[in-house]
Amino acid sequence: SKHIKDMEMELIKKMLSYYPAHRPTSIELSKSPYLPPPELEETEQLNIIRKIVADPKSKSHLLRELVQSEYKHLSNSLFVKHENGYTNETLKQLCSNLQSKGVEFRFVCSTIKRVLKKYCFSLFSLPLFLPNPASKNQENYNLYEVMDRSGCVLCPPHDLRLPFARYVAMNDVKYMRRFDIQKVFRQSTNSANNSPDELWQCSIDFIVAQKSNSAVSCHLEIITILNEIINEFPALRLEACNLRLNHTKLMDSIRSYYNVIDERIFQNFVTVKQLKDVLRKQVKAKPNAKSHHLQDVNEALNEISEVIQLIKKNRDSYFKLLICPNLAFDSTAGQSVYSGLIFQVDFEFLVRTFDSKKKDFKRKIIAHGGQYNEVIEQFERDFSVTNSRSDDTHLIAVGATIDLENVVNCELADKDGEKEVYGSEVDVIIWCSEEISSDV
Repeated sequence: SKHIKDMEMELIKKMLSYYPAHRPTSIELSKSPYLPPPELEETEQLNIIRKIVADPKSKSHLLRELVQSEYKHLSNSLFVKHENGYTNETLKQLCSNLQSKGVEFRFVCSTIKRVLKKYCFSLFSLPLFLPNPASKNQENYNLYEVMDRSGCVLCPPHDLRLPFARYVAMNDVKYMRRFDIQKVFRQSTNSANNSPDELWQCSIDFIVAQKSNSAVSCHLEIITILNEIINEFPALRLEACNLRLNHTKLMDSIRSYYNVIDERIFQNFVTVKQLKDVLRKQVKAKPNAKSHHLQDVNEALNEISEVIQLIKKNRDSYFKLLICPNLAFDSTAGQSVYSGLIFQVDFEFLVRTFDSKKKDFKRKIIAHGGQYNEVIEQFERDFSVTNSRSDDTHLIAVGATIDLENVVNCELADKDGEKEVYGSEVDVIIWCSEEISSDV
């Protein structure tokens, strides 16, 4: 009894009372400071704290201030953390790689800018850090995220096209020709490396609102620009560049509705006739295929055929045209960006092996792109944006992304090219002789 306080003794007496009316109720016991705190599951406790912190009208202001102070203490402890030697060494290697390619990279960027300005494309860049550019209920584990001291989470660009599509949807853009050259950041595949993977990209976008729903002319202009850019670089012009075409309707119809399991039919086709012959055999084997699925296939093939015919009229085209029903890009920010005709520019090169009889070919992607109307419409629905377009007007959005690092590496690997075109790191050289003439 010496170690028990008077108030505690009084509480024990009430709880042990013979008469139920003299015992404390459950509400009174829960308010007693002498009872241990209730044990909650970890998820329930986190949900309670999250609701209290997020609700500004919460009466538990003391708990909210306590959580915020604890968070500030934790964030300050993380920000004053010293870097290890491995991080510094990784940064040193990245800087040395950029320095070795500085002249060639400047030449590639200036050449691309000159070609794009010729087609009236203007430079337009978005802020570096933006909220998660993905649509609602979408996740991407490859997205690199940063947090400031206040707890605000922002994302550097994972892809230059998706933030621009969000900008077009929120600002009701009806016409724009823009390009942007920036870094994109991806979550590092190396677990020991804290810094993200950095890649240089050039994004080309063409936005136009028109009466027709056809995007063939927009695709043709973007592909023509890519052809002219490749023509500017000797290393790419000497290679046999492939232009691979596909359509999302064609891909979805074959894989989903026809339930084709054999992936060997998804090969490269030079003409639309070859692809139609293969599809006709698959359709006959699947008599339950619905008519509207066949209509989607015909629309996709007609659009691909129309683009191919227009490209062939260009005598300066360096592309070898291939139709690839298996061509699909990785989902950016957790969702598929393109919804229409898609294309990819690449070339195959021979890799030397120890066995001289064995030939190993690898593919290097120079550019990819396509139509992305639906992702803009999805952003308009997510943010409840009302556009000013009329009912008979369709917004057409077509873009391409150039991998600048692959272009620079191709130029560096071209030993027979003229290196004088890159210029020199020294722009001006001033020479002064010790003997100065009296006539000067």
